[in-house]
Amino acid sequence: LGVSILFLSFLVFVVCLGVMFFQSRLLLRKQVAEHVSSVLDNTVSRVSGCMTAVETATNVNGWMALGFLNLDSLLNLTHRVVFFNSHVNGCSITTEPDVFPELGPFSAYSIREGDSIVTTREGAYDYYDQIWYKQPKQLAKPCWTDPFDDYNESSLYTKNIIASYCKPLYMD
Repeated sequence: LGVSILFLSFLVFVVCLGVMFFQSRLLLRKQVAEHVSSVLDNTVSRVSGCMTAVETATNVNGWMALGFLNLDSLLNLTHRVVFFNSHVNGCSITTEPDVFPELGPFSAYSIREGDSIVTTREGAYDYYDQIWYKQPKQLAKPCWTDPFDDYNESSLYTKNIIASYCKPLYMD
């Protein structure tokens, strides 16, 4: 009788332990899924906010590039966009070769490096074949590019992967 009670108690204990294990597993999965969903929603919201800030900075300053179309103004404008927008790590204003015929291709570029911003005129660089130049020109409207590596040894560059918001500007 004692062995039967012991065996029955052991069986009830194992069954209760199994049920509690599976219930806790389901509860834990549910809590983890809710947490992951919350973190993902928060991340999407933050990324969307950053993208909106970058688009706004580009759209607000676009008229200045056309209104003050000279070398110094373009260099200052790229610096200004990076300086006043913490979500912007770099800014480039690139012209068609005939805009400054005496210079040929021209690209003003500013990049955030730590606590400072470096601004320069890019050197010899075939940017007309780059996705950030071709895609918005072909679409004739602003667009985001897929992330890319824009390493260019002969000019200022970032070692980070870049996702760019590109907006073509047209003179009337």
